[in-house]
Amino acid sequence: MVQTAAWRSAVPLVEETAALLRERIFEGRYTPGARLPQAELSAELSLSRTPLREALRLLEEQGLVSTDDRGGARVSTMGAEEMLAALEFREAVEGLAARLACARFAAVRQGSSAEPIALVELRELAEAETRELLPGREKRFAQLSGRFHEGLLRASGNSLVQRQSGLIRLTEQLFRPPVLSTTEAAAAAQAGHAALVVALERGNADDAERLARARLSGAASLIRRAMTSSKPSEPGAP
Repeated sequence: MVQTAAWRSAVPLVEETAALLRERIFEGRYTPGARLPQAELSAELSLSRTPLREALRLLEEQGLVSTDDRGGARVSTMGAEEMLAALEFREAVEGLAARLACARFAAVRQGSSAEPIALVELRELAEAETRELLPGREKRFAQLSGRFHEGLLRASGNSLVQRQSGLIRLTEQLFRPPVLSTTEAAAAAQAGHAALVVALERGNADDAERLARARLSGAASLIRRAMTSSKPSEPGAP
């Protein structure tokens, strides 16, 4: 019984520690590739090594942290190929989310004259993005963009779809490549979000799915173009 009580009290501590470290990573306090020295963290957080290790293991499962054979931990990194794989997966998931959201919004309208709250939130986020389309506002735009995509997953009403919100934060904020952080790329993303909101308002599931997928396939195209332009030319190539 004593061991069970101790385990129960340790679980919230592990989750709270993981949540704290997770937010520090997304805030940029710990950047991709940065070491997470357990001795220093243990002292700073007044925490024993055991719950800290468990918290790091939890973050590793979420793709935020990587550990080595000696128990060292670092903030994860994501290469271009991994980012492309993530966007390909997101394209399928968010296309489905948009279609499901249309069906849910239609059901809400049948029972009430009020707009679905989730739709209102998506519209407000798309509008807020327009105010961040300025040089130096890339981080704020990325945060809003992430919230928009997370909102779309929530609007689907499907619990399995909603569980992919962590991947959105990883790709929209933490590992967002420079090619997606330009003002031009942000403007294209915002226009795609605005068009998606219109499709959701009209209840056009085909258009909503197409637009949700197009936003992500467009981002993947920018990354592939950047990869191609960064490759060294072949000897003798013009």
